[in-house]
Amino acid sequence: MSQPKFKVAICGAGIGGLALAVVLSKYAGASVDVAVYEGAAEITTAGAGISVWKRMWTIMQDLGLDVELAKKAIEPPEDAPRPGLAFRKSDGPHPGYNFYEMMNPYGAITLHRADVVDVLMAKIPKSYSIQTSKRMTSYSRRDDGSITMRFADGSSTAADILIGADGVHSPTRKCLFRSMAEDEGVTDPARLEAIDKETGPVWTGTLAYRALVPTEALELVYPGHQACKRGIVYLGKNKHLVAYPIAQGRLINLVPFYTVAGGEGTTFEGKWVTDVSKEEVIDSFSNIEEEAQVLTKCMEKPTRWAIHAMSPLPHYAYGRVAILGDAAHAMTTHLGAGAGQAIEDAYVLGRFLADPAVTIDKVTDILRVYEQARLPFANAIVANATATGYLYEFNGPGWDDNDRSNEDEKLHALGKQIEKQWEWQWTKDFREDWQRAERLLSGVLETDG
Repeated sequence: MSQPKFKVAICGAGIGGLALAVVLSKYAGASVDVAVYEGAAEITTAGAGISVWKRMWTIMQDLGLDVELAKKAIEPPEDAPRPGLAFRKSDGPHPGYNFYEMMNPYGAITLHRADVVDVLMAKIPKSYSIQTSKRMTSYSRRDDGSITMRFADGSSTAADILIGADGVHSPTRKCLFRSMAEDEGVTDPARLEAIDKETGPVWTGTLAYRALVPTEALELVYPGHQACKRGIVYLGKNKHLVAYPIAQGRLINLVPFYTVAGGEGTTFEGKWVTDVSKEEVIDSFSNIEEEAQVLTKCMEKPTRWAIHAMSPLPHYAYGRVAILGDAAHAMTTHLGAGAGQAIEDAYVLGRFLADPAVTIDKVTDILRVYEQARLPFANAIVANATATGYLYEFNGPGWDDNDRSNEDEKLHALGKQIEKQWEWQWTKDFREDWQRAERLLSGVLETDG
């Protein structure tokens, strides 16, 4: 058997990092040496629920993951319409009402994130190394272009290529932009710290409470609750709740969002993720309708997340280092797009690195083309997700809270506006994007040839 053409180190074993390993295993196999390094003591995943729309499902089918994922999913009956989400006005103690139902011709499925991780892990070959308790803190570049990674436990290792799938706090991203600055002659520590801040995450001003609600428990106190059967967003001023069934209907993924007035762009004091009492959540959402409130009363073990997002980055790659997923474009959750965009990154990058014509001396150009293929689209989704969050909380452009005239008409228009934010999930075919990416790759390989 011939030697692998290069070693790829993937820092981070979240959905994006694991997906990259799966893509490489399918398209490169043993021709590439792959090692995955996870900072935590075990492979876990943050959050509970994930929505899978057409773009992401296309990739799952190509990777042969669709059958196993479908077994764990909630799917509409074949003869039913395919609802995406219902939107409900819930901004007071009085009963609210559903004012818009977002439909699409392809539908979506919902999954527990842990199920997605399990399916990905099962597809990674034993020849690929997966190490836990290996949190990379920094890297340096060798004269030959390879990368030396240093870990929090004091150890270090080398690889030909480093891919940072290490989340919103990404040490890979920080080192990447510092490397660029230093190569441009920047030595002033204050300027380097400013670059860290400019390319780092920013608090959106929103707190998200994540929890699971047992479907059976909710049915006992509120029989026929619609969140047991379908996805729904409860809209209120400066707050909203998202709920949808997962785990084959046994659980409801619940995420109540609370926006702190004037908080956007400020520094969040305290832990970004922490356990909280159920009472904190109930109190924060005490002035909304009963149908939404009862969800908070049935939630189990809530955690509070200070939602941070990235400003659009100018680069996703430099030298033999690239970033993907939240490390590159951490976004708000308002379009259910974070995991899907990480998987799109992983697919494009994995297919590029697996191409038989790609050798180590071409990697820098290949990573640059990965950036060219993915950065504009992913950065646009970051902006769209932020704008969608404003709409959910009656803070979109032109909305007047004091004007109650023609409310039904205005809410219908708001629903259409929200749907417009979502429709790329089923109108923009990922296969077409991949064909464009292939052309970019071919252009580089032909030029090098």
